[in-house]
Amino acid sequence: MKKLSDLYNRCAQGLREFRSAARDFKNAVYETQPIKGMRAAYNNAAFKAVRTYAWPFRIWQAVKAQKYVIPVIIAHQLIQTPTVLLFPKGEDYLKDKGINGAVAQELSDRTIRVRERDLLGTLHSINDLPTVIGWLQGTEMLLEPVQAYAHPDLATRLMNQCPVTMPPKDVTARAALAALANLSDTETAQMENVPMTDEQARMAIAFHEFSHCSTVNTKVDPAAYGGDSMKALQAVPNHAESDADARGFTVAAREFKNPEIPRAFMYARALNKNVEGHDTSLYLDAILRGEKPPRELDALQATQDVFDQLDIYQRMHKTADDTADIILNIPLDGGDADLSDLSSLLAPKNHKIGEAIAMEHLVKEHPDMFNATSKRRAELFIEAVKYFWPKQYEAAHAKAPASTHVFNMAPQTLQPAPR
Repeated sequence: MKKLSDLYNRCAQGLREFRSAARDFKNAVYETQPIKGMRAAYNNAAFKAVRTYAWPFRIWQAVKAQKYVIPVIIAHQLIQTPTVLLFPKGEDYLKDKGINGAVAQELSDRTIRVRERDLLGTLHSINDLPTVIGWLQGTEMLLEPVQAYAHPDLATRLMNQCPVTMPPKDVTARAALAALANLSDTETAQMENVPMTDEQARMAIAFHEFSHCSTVNTKVDPAAYGGDSMKALQAVPNHAESDADARGFTVAAREFKNPEIPRAFMYARALNKNVEGHDTSLYLDAILRGEKPPRELDALQATQDVFDQLDIYQRMHKTADDTADIILNIPLDGGDADLSDLSSLLAPKNHKIGEAIAMEHLVKEHPDMFNATSKRRAELFIEAVKYFWPKQYEAAHAKAPASTHVFNMAPQTLQPAPR
């Protein structure tokens, strides 16, 4: 009992360390890069907490810990699995909201259980994995400003149940799109086009998670990769997200009679330059145009190629967006600026607009750098900026030089994309 008490105290201290590190990192980064900031805070704090406090998970003590860990896991399965039945079925949850309950069955062949962000739902969500890592991961996910997830683990699969943790009830459509696009606060606040209500955005995200509960969501045919099962396995994460986006958002468009829902989420995905398994814009684009989607690994490679080329291009050419991250906001009417608060003199920039203009020049001046897939990925990024900031884009585009060759800075070489 003493060792179990010691374990509990160490794990509790680890969680306190995690929350402290998350708060510190939030103060420094959260205002401009919310998703990136919280993920980095989680990674740093989780590593420190596990390394310092979660001693049963150290390899040299693994054998000693077995007599504690195995009973805990067994007890967890005996408690966590049946208690999922405390939550409403997806069909009933949707009916209570005035939505066709058959949507839940359309999106998943498993029984969906909906966990709201109340006390019971939050505790149950955090306890999905009975380890320090699991608790930290659950806490980190619930700290995200817009977060929802499905958890079809082994135990719930045996019962044909799939718990889905819903986004916060107060989530806004603007915040949902910004989270998917990984926008800064400035870029989020300046969005001119948010073509859905807050509830439509929340339920569209829920439908995406419902789709993850389907048994077909993670199935990739190795034949698409020439029978290479390893490549097919690598494609599973992005395929699962692409499939959930396509089915979830198109069903949301139908149920809410708003065809802009999948288009808006597609463009939000297109703005995100990170290749982390949620790079679904090319897949959604093909589905909406009635075409065959590109292979998952090809889509991921296209995103990496396009934004690597853009980075090189912006280093080669001094574009309008290469200036300081902030601009002076000094009164022009002769009034005195309040120098006691320097933040009042600074106006953060929307970098997406400058990047889109540079991307246009890149595609026009170096067409040989792109294959068909990467070219479409570049076009989607440009279209996305026009979609969310149409007036600002037009104003900035009118001021931009016709060619950036006049700003040549460095003799770097652009690399052609693989064909």
